[in-house]
Amino acid sequence: MPLTISTSVTSATGPTLDSPSRLAQLAQSQGTPAPSGSSIVGLTIPVIRSDQTALQFETRNHGSEFRFNTGTLRLSLRQEIHLSSDLSECARNVWLLHEQKHVRDNTNIMSRMESELRSDSQFAAILVNPTWAPRSQFQAAQHTVQERVGAIFMRLSTAAVQALDTAQEYADTERQVRERCTDS
Repeated sequence: MPLTISTSVTSATGPTLDSPSRLAQLAQSQGTPAPSGSSIVGLTIPVIRSDQTALQFETRNHGSEFRFNTGTLRLSLRQEIHLSSDLSECARNVWLLHEQKHVRDNTNIMSRMESELRSDSQFAAILVNPTWAPRSQFQAAQHTVQERVGAIFMRLSTAAVQALDTAQEYADTERQVRERCTDS
């Protein structure tokens, strides 16, 4: 099947200034706990969407079976940066640099999505090497595509966050705040 996967990335929004309690709520809703011994002062929230409207399918047996046979799966990423309103302007600027590393990591993940999706057995069975399925499973197949896109992006994004958000990274960022910001 000539499947095309296209990706686009919208520039990150923000930073949005939030109270520390709101940041904690956002982090908890994203499954991002506060680093050990610290509080959350910034958060980047990636949102990936998949648009399946350009995928085409064929039917057989009087429309009782289907399979996807061509088209484009469009993936788009938008990201929101949130920073603590309790930080000084200087400290916000330093922490913004840290959050922009997350934006960069998530943007880089988008370039890996096609190969990751094509190697995923559930995704491949629907769009890469499609098999015939009962027409009654059409919506379930679309849901599985959406779920696999989200799960794969989340796995890659979580690994990138864990690789970046180390104790050393936080110590270095805090050191930069102390060195650069007289108003903190």
